[in-house]
Amino acid sequence: MSYILDALKQSESKRKAEPPPNPEGAAVIARPRRQTRPGGRMKWLLPLLAIMAVLVWWQRTMQPGPETGVVVPVEKAATVAPAESQPSAAAPTPRDVAAIAPDAASADDLRGVRIQVQEPVPAPATTAVVRTPPSRPSERPAPAQQQPAAAETDTAVAETPAAPASPYDDVPYWRQLPVEVQRSLPELKFSVHIYSDDPASRRVKVGERMLREGQIITQDVRLVAIIPRGVILSKQEYRFRMNAL
Repeated sequence: MSYILDALKQSESKRKAEPPPNPEGAAVIARPRRQTRPGGRMKWLLPLLAIMAVLVWWQRTMQPGPETGVVVPVEKAATVAPAESQPSAAAPTPRDVAAIAPDAASADDLRGVRIQVQEPVPAPATTAVVRTPPSRPSERPAPAQQQPAAAETDTAVAETPAAPASPYDDVPYWRQLPVEVQRSLPELKFSVHIYSDDPASRRVKVGERMLREGQIITQDVRLVAIIPRGVILSKQEYRFRMNAL
């Protein structure tokens, strides 16, 4: 740039050093003025522009430029290769490959490269055949052999002696007597009733009296027997039962 400025200053100084025209001088033969053409100016401008372009290029080449990173696609291939060569690593699933594909496609070195993902072919299904040992005959006795035991238990239950029938089972209740006999019976209130297998231990309390079997309650009513939950009474020729509780 300094060379260009010096050249411009020199041309300006030469133009100013030329003497001015003398108006008082002799008549000067008029000469036709030459028309200035733009081509004359272009003769000066083109060399100046060329010199400026050379200087600018020279200054840029001399100055150290910023370091630019270089993407080496071989390094990417080298980093991916060990992962593929490891036999113990699990194969990526189609979803993982689909997730990695956009990042790889965004790199400059992979533009225009078509990536085709093949889904893993499922292995043919295998059916396992399980052989079971032949079943052995059951050692348990057949149900027909167990029937005699059940029959024996039934006979044992049948052989158990039944409880002896009470001799007073056929005795009617006092409400089954004729109406005249029911009206003639006195009012009896039992407050205590004791029954036992031993007839001597049986007791019943009528009113304020504690009575045993065979005793007389009133003039015409007698206590014949004491049975569970009741008594057997007699009046004249009638026998009847009455609840004691």
